[in-house]
Amino acid sequence: QDANYLEEISKKLHRISLGEKVELHKRQTNNQGLKDLSQIRDDKYSVGESVFYNPLGKGIINSVIIKSSDWGGGIKNRVYLSVEFDMGQSCIFTKLVDKN
Repeated sequence: QDANYLEEISKKLHRISLGEKVELHKRQTNNQGLKDLSQIRDDKYSVGESVFYNPLGKGIINSVIIKSSDWGGGIKNRVYLSVEFDMGQSCIFTKLVDKN
């Protein structure tokens, strides 16, 4: 699933091994005001929504799964977000949130 990303990283590592100076990851900025996945606070996400995560940058949500369960202090939702980033990397994020 991450073939393009791995290929790009491999090329950069090869260039580094040849003594070239290569920037592996530059700090991304959230200029579009997208939801930041480092601050998941609720389960209000949808498939196709653009999101942001540093250092990976902008991405698109491919799937959203919400599972409810009793965590002792009441019912909570665990949200699972599958995201493919513009730079080729894909990730799954999960967070336990209050049930809305």
